[in-house]
Amino acid sequence: MAEAGLSEDEAYRRLRKLAMDRGKRLNEIAARGEVKALWIACSNPAQSMPDQALVRAALERCELVVLQEAFGHTATARYADVLLPGATWAEKKGTVTNSERRISRVRAAVAPPGAARDDWRIVVDFARLLESRLRPGTPSLFPYESIESIWNEHRETTRGRDAARARAAQSAGLQLLRHRGAPNPRLPGPARRSGAGAPGHPPGRTAVRHPVRLVPSGPAPAGA
Repeated sequence: MAEAGLSEDEAYRRLRKLAMDRGKRLNEIAARGEVKALWIACSNPAQSMPDQALVRAALERCELVVLQEAFGHTATARYADVLLPGATWAEKKGTVTNSERRISRVRAAVAPPGAARDDWRIVVDFARLLESRLRPGTPSLFPYESIESIWNEHRETTRGRDAARARAAQSAGLQLLRHRGAPNPRLPGPARRSGAGAPGHPPGRTAVRHPVRLVPSGPAPAGA
């Protein structure tokens, strides 16, 4: 949160300093009082994150804690100054991207109850309200009116991203090749032949598995 009278350039400089504070977790920075506000969405850090003493100290130190949540009695809700009722996964539609960047379509099963709303609608409404005060009379940077408009922007801004990463990986020698009946020569691991009646594999079908080894960057601990 910007201080009263703080210029836009100074606010950006401070935000950039926080972003570049490598090796420090947000909780550590917030516990020192360098973060004035936290907006938490779809998460319960006061219960689910490690180092609970530090997490709760950070939440207590922040001058403003906004919680966007579907449940009002979570551990984090006790620290919230503002509680925004969000919809649960079964009450909203759109897409979900997992850690593999695999995108899945989500369809709502029931309508959100009461004042609960989709997360994107809450964020867009807040952003537009903030825009009207910080940059009045200018075109909105949040023109979204539907989940389709958000999806279309995501699609355009990520076009070619994964392909570029794949080319970079190949140039580094990390080639992931598919072989039928034989292991990848660059990723050692025996081929596994499925037995009769194995789920998902007809009898005799060969399935290749390539185990991933995690190699420590430093010396191995004693007894490893």
